[in-house]
Amino acid sequence: MQFKYELIGTGWANGFIELNSQKIVFSPSYITDAFGGLLGGLTDLSNGEERVVTFLWEEEPHGLGWRLELQDSKELFLTITEYNDTLDYIKGKEGVTIVDATCNFLDFVKMVIKEADQILLRYGIVGYQNLWAEHEFPLSSYLQLKYFLMEADKISLQTKEKCEKKELKQELQFLIRNFNF
Repeated sequence: MQFKYELIGTGWANGFIELNSQKIVFSPSYITDAFGGLLGGLTDLSNGEERVVTFLWEEEPHGLGWRLELQDSKELFLTITEYNDTLDYIKGKEGVTIVDATCNFLDFVKMVIKEADQILLRYGIVGYQNLWAEHEFPLSSYLQLKYFLMEADKISLQTKEKCEKKELKQELQFLIRNFNF
């Protein structure tokens, strides 16, 4: 299981995801909040708000439709479908399924957050927004997922409490503590 996401210029990212020998290379643009959509979807799943999340990564003119489904709070079903035109996704037309895989939910979140850590170290919060152009780094979702992973070993997913309001000082200390500068 591998995930790579990097900003390559103003409003463009490159990367790939590989699960169970299924791999897709992607190049989303700033039109959609690609990384924010992924982290936001994982946050919704982790705090029990949703069991299924979907979002679109626009690659101009084609796009990737993501579908994440959480089963039994442990298994994640991931489907990534390619559309020649993003209007096909919006209109509910069929695309070509590139990835249709199952994996452990915690392992998937850890993999994505590990890449998020690298993105923050590489670009910083302001640098990310300057390069991505239209969207800021999804800091709130990132922090909620970091807390989720920190607590995952202590309590089961089914009884996990949502990440509640924290003081800014506490959040900043948490961020600094989790990076080796």
